[in-house]
Amino acid sequence: MNAFGVTPALIRSKYFPHLGGAFTDATVPTLETVQAEIGRKAARLSGILQKEGVDASAVTDAASAAYLMAQDLLLLDVAIGCLEAVPGSAELIAVLEKRLQARHRELDENGWASLGAAEPEEEPEGPSSHLDGHTEERADIFRHDDLL
Repeated sequence: MNAFGVTPALIRSKYFPHLGGAFTDATVPTLETVQAEIGRKAARLSGILQKEGVDASAVTDAASAAYLMAQDLLLLDVAIGCLEAVPGSAELIAVLEKRLQARHRELDENGWASLGAAEPEEEPEGPSSHLDGHTEERADIFRHDDLL
């Protein structure tokens, strides 16, 4: 699963700098919570990107706009999930959720363009396999009864 370089250390430095050190079993949120959130939210982001026609595992250039946008989305989503374990953080969660919703709306409305990437090339015109264009003409060769 592509986590776009999101690590507990990156989450801590961006959203939990007040902890002063690394996440541990004694911090709130715990290291285990942060790692679990990264895995869950990376899977969620992968599905969202797949819906937009983007293979998350193919976005590997850490300097590309698509990678950085995906990293930012994942950081934000993981932070929200981690903050749910922190008492008294409801107000901050609400602010971050609005920011995340705006980014998801942008991705939904603008697709690849919101990732800073060009749209993929259109599907080729004409047949894309040896069966295209022949299946209706020769439907008799694909009859299920003949295959049994």
